[in-house]
Amino acid sequence: MDSNAQNIEEERVQINAGRDLSCVTRSLIVFVLFSVLLNASGLQRSASLLPFGPRRRICMALTRPVAAASAHLHADRLRLWFERFSASEGQYHD
Repeated sequence: MDSNAQNIEEERVQINAGRDLSCVTRSLIVFVLFSVLLNASGLQRSASLLPFGPRRRICMALTRPVAAASAHLHADRLRLWFERFSASEGQYHD
């Protein structure tokens, strides 16, 4: 590591800049859980298309409660809203 990079790192440590690993981990977990809730119906659809066998049973068993929670929280509607919003964004031209 060159001296300039080391000085920058030392300055960040002194002013407590940067993120704690636990903060980053928590943020990543929240992001993944939110993504799974938004994509639950698609995940369940993909699992239902798998060939019959233990892999399909496991995937269906894992996605069924997630899809139910997503439907209960109306996350599927939120995803549809995002899709419609992003599609309509592309339609406006100046």
